[in-house]
Order: sequence, then structure tokens, then C-alpha cells
Amino acid sequence: MISAAILVFMGYLSHESRLCPALLEDHVDAETGEVFPHGWMARVTDAFCAGRLNQTERDTLLHEAEKHLKPEDDSLSNLIAVSFVENLPPPQEQGYKLIAGYPALLRQYAIVFGTR
Repeated sequence: MISAAILVFMGYLSHESRLCPALLEDHVDAETGEVFPHGWMARVTDAFCAGRLNQTERDTLLHEAEKHLKPEDDSLSNLIAVSFVENLPPPQEQGYKLIAGYPALLRQYAIVFGTR
């Protein structure tokens, strides 16, 4: 079951902030009308790491991820930690240098868990 917090987060990023709304549409199409939050977040993470998001989209994603990432293990924090942070590039990969610009808590999680 998808929590209300995850639905709000996905809706905000995909439609209100206009963070790659096509990623959600592509995800729903690929999953024959279903929404799998971790699959969608993996698509967002891939786009982020591959440089397919513009600066505003990257900043929005980082800000929203930081805002909703909590030490408690709630469903939204789990989505961000597992399907975003844990899929960030390891130090030896090109995209790792992006971590320097992350907000503090997200940067801390990325350094510890971002090992793709």
C-alpha cells in the first residue's frame, strides 16, 4: 500500500514543481497503469545521476528529499533513503562530485549509503 505522504511527495515533484512529469507518466505506462514508488524514484535517480535534470529540477529534488528525509523509518524516508540515496554514485564514479552540493543531512546519508 502506498502511503499518503508518498503520494503527496510524488505528486508535488511530478506536477506542482514540474520535476520531469514525463518520468511519472513513463513509469505508469511501463507498469500498465500501476504506480510503484520505488520504481519511479529509481527513474528519477537515474535521470539525476545522468545529468538529465536541469539545475532547477536538481535543486528542487535535493531540497524536497532533504526536507522529507527523517531518521525515523517512515515510508517516505525509506523511499528517499533506499531508492534515491542508496542509488547515488560511489566515490569512484563521475557523478559523485555532485554530493558536495547536497544539503547537509542528504550529503551525510549519501556518503554513508550511496554505493549503487
